[in-house]
Amino acid sequence: MNTWELLASDAASGRQIYKKDVPPAGTSNTSTYGTYDFKVAADFEVRDAEGRVLLTTHGSASGEYYCCVFLWFVDGSDGTQVRLEESNREDHPILDVPDTPQAT
Repeated sequence: MNTWELLASDAASGRQIYKKDVPPAGTSNTSTYGTYDFKVAADFEVRDAEGRVLLTTHGSASGEYYCCVFLWFVDGSDGTQVRLEESNREDHPILDVPDTPQAT
């Protein structure tokens, strides 16, 4: 649960999206199957071709039968924009990915 997973790569820029699952706020586990109350949360990083972190963000979702959270490269943006999708929200914000790595 504490490891980063490669989700997507942008061929034009060499940028990559990584995801790490985290416990949803207020819970010690990710789901309660008896009540069909599902919750997920994840941290995301967009890294450049050298592995430097350009953008960090977090997403979470809950649902009665299904929920998910994803970060995608916006088609045609050449790695300069990502879209955060949280299954229980109608608004899926588009985030600009900066060219300058974050300070460590």
